[in-house]
Formats: sequence, C-alpha cells, structure tokens
Amino acid sequence: MFGHYSYLISTLVFAGVPTALFIILFYKLLIPEIKLILKVTGLFLVLIPIQEITALSWNAWKFSGEKSLGIYIAGAYIESLLVTLLISIALSSFTIICCYYQDKGKSIMKEGWKDIVKGKFTVW
Repeated sequence: MFGHYSYLISTLVFAGVPTALFIILFYKLLIPEIKLILKVTGLFLVLIPIQEITALSWNAWKFSGEKSLGIYIAGAYIESLLVTLLISIALSSFTIICCYYQDKGKSIMKEGWKDIVKGKFTVW
C-alpha cells in the first residue's frame, strides 16, 4: 500500500505511537530513570544486528525489498533497528511504571488511569 515505506510506516504507527504515549503520559516518572532506559535500549541495539544477520542467513524470515527502504546499518535493516529502539524504550518504560505502582502498593489499573487523567506525570 505504501510501497518502500510500508515497514517504516507500520513501525511508526504500531511501535512509535505507544512509545510516544508512554513518554508523554509518564514523562516526570520516566525522566529520572533515563539512564536505565538508555542502557536497556543500547543493549538491544547492540544485539539486534547479530540476531538479524543470523535469522536472515538461516532464512528464518525475509524482508520484502518492495516494502523496505533497503537501508542496512551494521547488517540490520533500518526498520528493524527502529522497531527495536521503540519497543525497548516502551518496554523499559512500562517496567519502570509498573515498579513504581508496585512499590507504592497501588494497582496500576486503578491508580495509573487516575494519574493519567489527572496529568500527574505528564509533560505539561
């Protein structure tokens, strides 16, 4: 549908939007933990080229050249690096958020939504 931009657009919509929402809605909670988030993200970005090269050489999966930008960085498609970047930020952020509520003895489902509505940790 989007030609060479299909994987890129899918990544930005399905991984970028949730990650952006975590960052926007829990900014004040996540910013003190930025070093941890960056370490986790860096670890995954180092591991993804190894995993990508191995999987592609074993034909575990294939990328369509018609739907990809065809740009490689360290042996991995740029779309794979982008999704790894976004998902690792989202998962590490979610883990930090869950730990915060667990440490407080609060339910993330009840208190988390209240805090989102109140804007307790938001950027604004």
